[in-house]
Amino acid sequence: MKTLYLKILLILTVISASLVGCSNSNDQNQIPQPIVEFCSEYYPLQSVENFGFNGTVYHIRLENGAGLSFNSSYNWIAVNGYGEVLPEMFLFDNLPPTMYQYLQEMSLTGSVYAVTRDKSMYNVSLSDSSVTYDIATGHITTDSPNLLSTIAELSLL
Repeated sequence: MKTLYLKILLILTVISASLVGCSNSNDQNQIPQPIVEFCSEYYPLQSVENFGFNGTVYHIRLENGAGLSFNSSYNWIAVNGYGEVLPEMFLFDNLPPTMYQYLQEMSLTGSVYAVTRDKSMYNVSLSDSSVTYDIATGHITTDSPNLLSTIAELSLL
């Protein structure tokens, strides 16, 4: 009987821990559900350190981790790893395919520290440079001369 009780307690603990991703008891009721789901998908089991809404943008800072910003439609507009690389699955799921392909071909998916986007572009911050994707033209540009020559070699311009 005691063993059964311990097994049930262990199972309930595991289930509750898996449901806590990207939330804490103080902020859980304030954070819109689409944002909670986004955080739980890409940053599972990390709790919220700070949460705020300024009327147009939701800001979330995860404990010992990333900072995320979402517009009023709950779409991400910025993800900053604050010194940690961003999850590759986030990059794969959220960057335009051409940009993700470029990062992958350059072996840069493990070097992305922040991403921002707006209606006209995506900007990826790497450790020592940045790469921009123009939505209207599909062109990829970089602020690093070495990366720019490699882009030309790959015919991605």
